[in-house]
Amino acid sequence: MDSPVLKRRALFALTAGAGAAALTGLHPSVAQAALPTSKRFPLASQPSDDFFRHKVLKGKRVQQSFAFDDPRKAIFVAQLEDGSSDASGDLTITRLKHDGSIYSYMHVLGAGHGVNIAAEPDGKGGTYLWTEAEGEGASARGTRLARFLWKGNTTVDTRTSAVQKFDPVAGATNITPSIDPINNRLSLRYDKSGMHVAVFDLAKARAGTFTPLLTIKQPSSGTGITFQGWTVLGQYLYTLEGNSYEATGGKNNAWLHCFDLNTGTKVESFLTGAAASLTFREPEGLAIQVVSGNPRLVMGFASGVAGDRRCNLLYKDSMV
Repeated sequence: MDSPVLKRRALFALTAGAGAAALTGLHPSVAQAALPTSKRFPLASQPSDDFFRHKVLKGKRVQQSFAFDDPRKAIFVAQLEDGSSDASGDLTITRLKHDGSIYSYMHVLGAGHGVNIAAEPDGKGGTYLWTEAEGEGASARGTRLARFLWKGNTTVDTRTSAVQKFDPVAGATNITPSIDPINNRLSLRYDKSGMHVAVFDLAKARAGTFTPLLTIKQPSSGTGITFQGWTVLGQYLYTLEGNSYEATGGKNNAWLHCFDLNTGTKVESFLTGAAASLTFREPEGLAIQVVSGNPRLVMGFASGVAGDRRCNLLYKDSMV
């Protein structure tokens, strides 16, 4: 019988010839296009299901992003540290069970704003986290990339030698990571004369070799709304935008977008009404989860009141 990894790869990846077919008609911003053809999540044609709602995190501020360690059934949720200024880049990351209860937490100092984090199971029962490092500026945007082993209820400082650090793209700033667990790829979003997305082989990146499979200037969504998260699965980039009800006067402006990385084109945009009944309801984070070999696109929303923000996750799991 095929292994779950082989089954799920077969679901998304076609032949190398199909991938090569995508090389024609490229958007001018595509530097390489080497990602095999894959399925995608339709955004508008399927409802979003609840993962959980109103879960308490270690910190009291809004969640910024989250990531999954599927073999260990763990979720890692990043927040800006209570009592720290945004410029400090200090994060609190809470490790949750699937029911939303807390396993443990880490304080990650000097990292960045936490727009995206990634989780990498090590195959030995542990998890490595990828985050920004050495954040700078008023909102502490990461200038380097960090990778470190999760150690519950401890503190790590990304400005020290206690973490493995990388400079994956010369001259880049505002660097954030995402992992495609189906295809074992690491994607980075970064600013270098504009926002870009680059896709790498995860094993090579782990070893410090950052040779991109594809690099693209991030396509515009056309909305001008606050960027709140992103993730990549196969050949597709998904992004989340929006503001809290407090900022919009109760209006929903939470947009999901899907872009084809091989062509640089927008495939779909959708104004999502997911979790519309939440108080506050600020879109915060996108990530891929894999359940029994099948991927989910999981989106996050912060809810609650100042000083008691809560974590909410919802997902889409059908593909076309």
